[in-house]
Amino acid sequence: MALAADDHCKDTKRNGHTGSDGSQAQHRISRYGEWGTTVAENIAWGNSDGGPMMVQLYIDDGVANRGHRTTQLSSELKLTGMAYCDAEAPFGKMIVVAYAGSFTPSAFGVSEAKRRSKN
Repeated sequence: MALAADDHCKDTKRNGHTGSDGSQAQHRISRYGEWGTTVAENIAWGNSDGGPMMVQLYIDDGVANRGHRTTQLSSELKLTGMAYCDAEAPFGKMIVVAYAGSFTPSAFGVSEAKRRSKN
C-alpha cells in the first residue's frame, strides 16, 4: 500500500486524489495487491514533516465534515501505507496515506517493494 501511496505522491505533486492517468486510490492499491472491505486516501500539503501533517489531517480544520479525521478513526480501515514527497510550489511537501480494510500483496507488489528497497 505504501507503494501505491508513493506512486501517487510522485505522480500528482498537487492534483489531489485523481492520478494523472485518471486513477483513484482503489485502482492504485490494486496495482500492488488485493484489498478487501474498503479503501480510502488522505492527502495533506505543507512545509513540515509527516508527523505534523498527520495531526493536520486529524484536526481537519476547514473541512466541515471532518472527512480526514473520520478516515483516520474508521474501524473498517485496518491498514495504512504512507508516502512523503516534494510537492509543486507553493505547496512545499505532500503526504499521501492509503488505507484499506485488508490487503494481500501480489507477486508484483512484493517484487516491486524489494526492488525499491535496493535503490
